[in-house]
Amino acid sequence: MNADPQPTDWRSITIVWLAGAVASLALLKASPAAVDLRTGLGLSLSQLAWVSSIFTVMTVALGVFVGGWGVRFGARNLASLGLLMLAIAGAATTLAAAPAALIIGRLVEGTGFVLVVVCAPALIASLAHPKDGRLVLGVWATWLPAGGILVMFAAPLLLAIGGWRALWWFGALCAVIALALLTRLPAPPKTSSAASVGLRLALGQPRPWLLTLAFAFFVMQLYAVLLFAPTYLVEELGYPLAKSTLISSVVLVMAAVGGLSASALMHRGASPALIMVISLSLLAGVIPSLLLFADTGLPALLLLVLHGLLSGFTASSVYAQAPTTASTPAAIGIIMGLIMAGNGLGILVGPPIVATVIEATGSWQLGTLVPVIACVSGVVCVWILSRLKTPPVDP
Repeated sequence: MNADPQPTDWRSITIVWLAGAVASLALLKASPAAVDLRTGLGLSLSQLAWVSSIFTVMTVALGVFVGGWGVRFGARNLASLGLLMLAIAGAATTLAAAPAALIIGRLVEGTGFVLVVVCAPALIASLAHPKDGRLVLGVWATWLPAGGILVMFAAPLLLAIGGWRALWWFGALCAVIALALLTRLPAPPKTSSAASVGLRLALGQPRPWLLTLAFAFFVMQLYAVLLFAPTYLVEELGYPLAKSTLISSVVLVMAAVGGLSASALMHRGASPALIMVISLSLLAGVIPSLLLFADTGLPALLLLVLHGLLSGFTASSVYAQAPTTASTPAAIGIIMGLIMAGNGLGILVGPPIVATVIEATGSWQLGTLVPVIACVSGVVCVWILSRLKTPPVDP
């Protein structure tokens, strides 16, 4: 006779979620510090690009492997190691006097980032009662906007006090606090040592790949909007940089709200696939409308609010669907790694493609075709995924 599953451990889940928010802070802190980094260390534009994109490269390169390592060595152990790397590398990088030292520090931070964001959702899933699975994974999806909101409020003050080094020290301190909390959690029950089996199952059937591809298409449009919206407001409409950045940050704030709202809906029985299809379809209409109404004040702000809400709905539905694509519990961590690799791929290819179209045509309107096509492609992937038979879950 099997024992009843343990109730959802919300306290522990909150701690793991905080670890994700700290990892998000490490990822996003380079953007507001860009000007100070160039001034203080003499970074070229290409070096500055590497400071930001090296996290993405590490996610694409290591995501799937970290998922397998999490099964073998324990998700909590690897997430703790990731926070330790974020703390040590973040603190040590404040001593950097040359661009090479900064980039090496970001390389170590990027590795720690991957360990946290791949292992954390698998750890959260193990802490939840089965009936709360969609809810907790949907809540987990707010880790990225949560870190973005933290950066948005902390960066101006810290940069004014001590430049980019103060922001790096803040990130290291947050990582130390998150590590202290995470290491106090009870060790989750060990799964069977079937990392290699889980990896084969995760990569040997189409459902995880389709979900990952849909997520990559979604991330393509999201990061294109986040990256180019401030530039459009400044160059085309004459907004001050500070004001344009603040307006664009509405997307991150509302993404957190949308993620929590979607989690509540899915917990009440709403279909994650249906939520994702509706959200991506609406995003395909919202994106060109952002340009059409960009200088209209309140309507433009409402469109940004809607874009953020729909983005939060989409991200939460992706994470909620991930366990349903696994045919064994050991495969869930690998699938989470695969999804994060898709996230990194979307960041790598989305903004450059949009930039190329805008530069080649001289038209921002034509540039919106790329994220619109990405949204439609994501809908197609989810539709195909919904037509495939769900694999039986082996114990």
